[in-house]
Amino acid sequence: FHAGDVAQRAAEEEQKVPLPLYIMSDERGEAPLISVETAGEETLVAALFSSPEKAHEFRNRASHLDLPDGLGTIEDLDGLRRHALVARQAGADYAVVDPESGLTEAIPLEEWIR
Repeated sequence: FHAGDVAQRAAEEEQKVPLPLYIMSDERGEAPLISVETAGEETLVAALFSSPEKAHEFRNRASHLDLPDGLGTIEDLDGLRRHALVARQAGADYAVVDPESGLTEAIPLEEWIR
């Protein structure tokens, strides 16, 4: 790759991420991972939201998960990288933006960790 190609790809990736993003978090700033079943196996994912309203709607729909009431904010790509690193260390391989019932596109955390 040429440096210009790498810079262009990074700029394209930045435009795909709807910043700021919101995460559900407790009073200590910890954000839970959500367990989903795929192909008969459980996978941990980090749930991210494009607005506080979407986070609240998800919490209401998934009340059985006992998610925290607080919201944290990811303001920039550096914050997104840090969150992805922490989520990966906690056992997640993917993130989902604005999760819905049924099929939702999962994003490999590695895309944000580079």
